[in-house]
Amino acid sequence: MSLDNCQKSIIEQLTNKFEYDQLNFQFDFCKNINDGRGYTAGIVGFTTGTQDAYAVVKEYNELDGHTNEFQNYTTRLSQLASSSRTNGDTNGLQGFCLAWHTASANSVFRQVQINKMNQFYYNTALSKAQSAGLVNPSSIGQFYDAAIQHGVEGDDGLQDMISRTKATPPSQGGDEIQFIKTFMDTRKQIL
Repeated sequence: MSLDNCQKSIIEQLTNKFEYDQLNFQFDFCKNINDGRGYTAGIVGFTTGTQDAYAVVKEYNELDGHTNEFQNYTTRLSQLASSSRTNGDTNGLQGFCLAWHTASANSVFRQVQINKMNQFYYNTALSKAQSAGLVNPSSIGQFYDAAIQHGVEGDDGLQDMISRTKATPPSQGGDEIQFIKTFMDTRKQIL
């Protein structure tokens, strides 16, 4: 099962509404929201305390059309990305949000954000939904939103929530509505 462009757009807008209280992508968003993951930035909340903000910056820096906004931050982002515990450390990243905001005016940077969102979150959620036998776009959307809000791996991430869902997935003969309802109950417990 794959979503068509319209279905994917609706799911992204619903996630954006929850994440940013707006339907449109917030390419230039950057703020320390004090969640222990450093700065949260861009369309899906890439963080400096995990590898995803670094992956966005690294790919952008390697492309024609980048404008060196992150030259002062790449080494520090690499250090944070390779650390198992950053505890929200933003030392060495003073001015990072201004650089992110500036880079967001560049279409190359915006496209990198979309590519990384698809790579890290959408494609992973879609694959896990297919493995579970989900076919309803709103069910797939629940997996995507959970991947964005909680991450894919680790404690309380999408995979952990799927494993903790006490219902039989459709791929094993279960009912999709019952499975996704139980998945959402599991997710609510985590929130």
